[in-house]
Amino acid sequence: MALRMDEADALPRMALVASFGVAALAVAHGTGLGTAFVQFLIMTLFLPVVALAITGLPLVIIRRTAYLRLAASWLLLLAGLAALGFVAFGMITAPDVAAVAH
Repeated sequence: MALRMDEADALPRMALVASFGVAALAVAHGTGLGTAFVQFLIMTLFLPVVALAITGLPLVIIRRTAYLRLAASWLLLLAGLAALGFVAFGMITAPDVAAVAH
């Protein structure tokens, strides 16, 4: 089963958008220009795209049955939520860790 052209073109675009989101988050966090709310907005906009870029290829390849697509969709959703929770937990606890380190 070959990928259709629109499906094959979507993955590099998702990866490109995800890389811009990660770069924006890194700049906002590293320079101190972004508040926690701004960084959270960047995460909510781009982190799901990161999860799509990581897990989107199996979702495109596994298209034969509705059950496999449904399972892949749930795994994609869980991966995005786990990544968002992990980064949000890190942002919440980072000031406490920095205060203890100093």
